[in-house]
Amino acid sequence: MSFLSHAATMIVPLILSNGLHMVVVKKNLFSVLNKPIWEWGFGLNKSWRGFVIVPLLNAIFLFCFHVGCEKSPSETLFLGAFLGMCYMLAELPNSFIKRRIGIASGSAIEARKWIFVLFDKTDSALGVTLGYCFLVDLRFVLGLELFLCSVITHILISIILVKLHIKSSF
Repeated sequence: MSFLSHAATMIVPLILSNGLHMVVVKKNLFSVLNKPIWEWGFGLNKSWRGFVIVPLLNAIFLFCFHVGCEKSPSETLFLGAFLGMCYMLAELPNSFIKRRIGIASGSAIEARKWIFVLFDKTDSALGVTLGYCFLVDLRFVLGLELFLCSVITHILISIILVKLHIKSSF
């Protein structure tokens, strides 16, 4: 598989699933799942809804993009759900650290802000890349390229969402 095929498998469905998840959150859909996983540890914004919606949507989007590929439908759905879960799990350590030093959910801190921006833009990319490399058994260099592509994509999409007033801060 080429770099673009791997990037399309790993990144594109997550862009769509996270974008749709933002709509779900804004419209408070599936509110029964909007319960914090661990409020003291991760704050109010890490809810069961994200851990259900993102993997489910990612599985569906990856399946739609890979219809007719060499993977079976069940393998494709598993990979999509697995990557969606990797995305969600990889955000938890950063949230935990922020809550422990007193940064409220959805807030920013001015002191050393660049450190938290760096973590915010790389944590999920690292988790997804590691999960993908584990399942697909990629070479280190290709994994590194996919990680960098994920981070750059995350930064660009954040900038676009702020410019469109969909997201309040970078």
